[in-house]
Amino acid sequence: MKVLFAADGSDFTISSLEFLARLPFPEGSEMSIVSVVPDLESVTGGHTSPESDEVREAARMEADRVLQQTFERASTLGLPVSRNVLTGNATGEIIEYGVRTETDLAVVGSHGRRGFKQFLLGSVSLKVVTYAPFSVLIVRPVAARGTAGDGRSEALRVLVATDGSEHSNAAIAQFAELAARRWCTIKVVTVMELVTAFRMDIRQRLNESWRQRKAGARQHLEETAEALDSLAIEVETQVVEAASASEAILDAADRFGADLILVGGTGKGRIGRVLLGSVASRIARHARCSVWVGR
Repeated sequence: MKVLFAADGSDFTISSLEFLARLPFPEGSEMSIVSVVPDLESVTGGHTSPESDEVREAARMEADRVLQQTFERASTLGLPVSRNVLTGNATGEIIEYGVRTETDLAVVGSHGRRGFKQFLLGSVSLKVVTYAPFSVLIVRPVAARGTAGDGRSEALRVLVATDGSEHSNAAIAQFAELAARRWCTIKVVTVMELVTAFRMDIRQRLNESWRQRKAGARQHLEETAEALDSLAIEVETQVVEAASASEAILDAADRFGADLILVGGTGKGRIGRVLLGSVASRIARHARCSVWVGR
C-alpha cells in the first residue's frame, strides 16, 4: 500500500503519526511525506524583491525542518519512508503528487475544533478529501480510552458504514488489506432511510418490499462481517432505520466509541470530476473521530 502523508509541522502531524502506528500496514507498504511551500510568485504576480526572496527561503527552511522532524518520527513505523518539498497550492500539489505516485491512501490532519457533532475541517484537508481520486484518511485526535491491563493500547474501534454500493465495497476491500492480524473491534452498519413526513415511516415499515429490503441489508452486513473477520477481534452488525443516513452513522459511531469511521466515497461524474457524496461529506466534516473515505 502506498501511503502519502501531508505534514505541516502542527500538533496534528504528531497525532496523525501516532494513529498510523496503530494500523498494521501490509507487507511491501511504503510512505511518502510531503510538505508544501506556497508559491509566492503567484501571490505577488511574479514580482520579486530581496524581501520576498528572504520569505521564500525561510518558508523552504521551515518545510525542510518539518520534513526532517516528521521523517524521524515516521521511521519508527517500520515502513520505507521518502520525503519531498513541493511548491505551489497545497491542495493541488498534494493531489497531483498522489496521482503521479499512484497513491492508495493520503493522510491529512483534521485541524478541527471539538464540538457537539461538528468540527471545522481545515480547508486543505476538506479539498483533498473532496477532490482526490484516491482514498483519504482524515486523522482527528481524540481522548485516549486508556490501555489494557498489560500496558498495551486498546484495540481500535472501527465503525464500517456500508450501503452495498460498488464504492462502499471497494473501500471495505482496501481496508481489509490491512489485515495482518486481529487488531481491531468492528461494527458494521447500514442505514435504511425513512420518510418521516406525514408519518410515512409507519407505512414504510409495514410494506412488504421494505421488509424484503431489510432482509437483504442484513444479508449484506453478514457478508461484510465475514470479509472483515480476519482482522477483527470481534464483529457486530446493525441495520438502522433513520431519516438521515449521515446522522445515524455519526450517532452509531458515538455510541460505539469509534476511533475510526470507514465510509465509501463516490466515483466520477459524467465530466470525469471526482465526487464526494453528501453522506461521506457530512461524516468527514462532523465526525468526532478519524474518518477513512475509501475510493
